Amino acid sequence: MLTLSKKLSFSLILSFICIDLTSETYTVKMLNQGATGVMVFEPAFLKINVGDTVTFESTDAAHNSASIPGMIPSGASPWNGQLSRDISVTFICNESNET
Repeated sequence: MLTLSKKLSFSLILSFICIDLTSETYTVKMLNQGATGVMVFEPAFLKINVGDTVTFESTDAAHNSASIPGMIPSGASPWNGQLSRDISVTFICNESNET
């Protein structure tokens, strides 16, 4: 039990080390129609850093946000939001890969 406790403590400490104290929060709107067409995300592109949070806002109904394998950084946790619901994703690193 003590070993599990040490591993958990180490993981928590490492998680806090990986989070940048200057992290930002961004909002991406899920829209039926936008400046670039239909069924879009605005903005369509974000450059974020480790520790940043992106909130996908369900501005119009029947949208969701989900990660696509190969399109998120190696080591990042995948996500799959529900239809017509906001979802916030924080990009943190883990002990096996700092992404």
